[in-house]
Amino acid sequence: PKMLHRISIPFVLLCFLALLLLHTESLASAHTCPKDCQCKVLSDDTIETDCQSQGLTRIPQGLSNRTSKLFLQANKIASIPDGAFEPGLNRLTDLYLNGNGLSLLGNESLRGLSSLRRLYLSQNRLASLPQVCQFAPKLQRLILDNNQINNEVFPDSYLHCAELTVVSLSGNQWLTLSRKVFANLKNSKDLSSLKMSSVSLRYIENTTLTDLAQTLRNLDLSGNSVTGENLIELFQSTKFSYRFISLFLRASAGLTRLSADLLPAGRLPRLSLLDLANCPGLLHIEDGALAGVGGYLTDLILDGSSISHLSPQTLAGLDKLRRLSMAATPLTGWAGPMPAKLVQLDVSSSRLTTIGGTDGASVNPLPMLLQFNGRNFEWLKAAGNPFRCDCELAWLRLALHNSGVRERIPDLTRWLCAGPPQLAGQSVFNFTLPDDCSGSSAATASSIQPTSQSASSIVTSSVSYPSSQSASSIVTSSVSYASSQSDSTVSVTTSYSAPESHELSLILIVSLSCGVFLVIVLLLIVIIVVRRRCCSFRIIRYKARGDSAGSQATIDSEMIEA
Repeated sequence: PKMLHRISIPFVLLCFLALLLLHTESLASAHTCPKDCQCKVLSDDTIETDCQSQGLTRIPQGLSNRTSKLFLQANKIASIPDGAFEPGLNRLTDLYLNGNGLSLLGNESLRGLSSLRRLYLSQNRLASLPQVCQFAPKLQRLILDNNQINNEVFPDSYLHCAELTVVSLSGNQWLTLSRKVFANLKNSKDLSSLKMSSVSLRYIENTTLTDLAQTLRNLDLSGNSVTGENLIELFQSTKFSYRFISLFLRASAGLTRLSADLLPAGRLPRLSLLDLANCPGLLHIEDGALAGVGGYLTDLILDGSSISHLSPQTLAGLDKLRRLSMAATPLTGWAGPMPAKLVQLDVSSSRLTTIGGTDGASVNPLPMLLQFNGRNFEWLKAAGNPFRCDCELAWLRLALHNSGVRERIPDLTRWLCAGPPQLAGQSVFNFTLPDDCSGSSAATASSIQPTSQSASSIVTSSVSYPSSQSASSIVTSSVSYASSQSDSTVSVTTSYSAPESHELSLILIVSLSCGVFLVIVLLLIVIIVVRRRCCSFRIIRYKARGDSAGSQATIDSEMIEA
């Protein structure tokens, strides 16, 4: 028992000390969250620190070295001096400094950020940039939109960047581009996306992209004033690899026509997305202009262009085209059928007066509306057109009574008649059918065989690419865009004012362990005490029996002697 007491008392003290240390550590961790910030422990035991819109003028002090994400956007941090993040946030992977009016980054301002992967510096006043990868060699995403950076200060900024995958420089002032601007980016073996939209470009040297052509997957030159002739020189001089899939030339003021020279065969061998939306100067697509990329092109975006008609050869050879978007154009019609694999068509807010003609195929044919066998048409958008509700739309009116057709027209309620005058404003779905229309349209509509595929099972293919196209764009393309700025608006609302669940669990486990041990010790002590008392009682009884027996023996012996 003495030995047990000697062991149990120190162990109990050790358990209480462990609990005290855990509680102290949790309190210390709680205090590492800077004032006016909110902290959240993530599943990997790192901390997400949110200091957005707090009026901060410098990097906050007291950041935990477990911080992995730091949100500092929308503050007033005008400069970041050398060593601002020391003694070091070696677990920091995401740093958001958007919208601070930041004008100066010290040459060693990122010292101590050895694990940094994503750096967001958009909407600042940076006119120069240090060698960002000197102290952040693992940097993968560099977002510098809407600053004052130009081609004279940029080339050395990414000298040590070997892991960059995304570089976004939209909204800066470049005017011209040359090969030397991106020469050092060839060190980044996995650079996949380069975005330079709305940078006032007027001229691009034809060898500018030579060093990047083997790794690039997405190129965005939207919103610039580069001429079509300049673009022809650029793409004829650059042979992209099979990795290149997306080309964005939205709102290109200098692009007036699309010719075969712009997209030469073999230079863009696997191009699948071509976005020419919001190019008001684009009036014409030459026959065969898309033949050089026809083998893999799946998405063609022409929203907001000035194209009014598609000839039979315009879309010829586009055997894999699945999506055609021509919303907000002066399109009046097309000749010949749409590509065989087309499953998504947007011609909303155009100038179409009819679709299909009296038989569904003679004028602006859309035979895919009648094909519900296997390769189902996914959706058609045509609201906002001045439809003339006469016999040429009778087949469509009747076809729309088929649920299989209706579920593929999401904007059907806004398909309205513009004429004749007595039908203006009526729905194309149930306008008053003229008496002189033949019954052939009814026969056409009744032949439609809907499938069991529900609208909810329809899957639309899309190509995602970061974009920050301005709100003043004529129309938003149907291609899905993920704004690079959206990353900077992540909000964290969970306040880190108490130990998190995993720390509480650890404390609970230790407490339970100590409690169980104490109960066992107490039980052992009780058992030992009880056993000792029982033994003592038996000894007394034995002694008592022995004494009584001795007395009786003495009496007997005396009687014998007598």
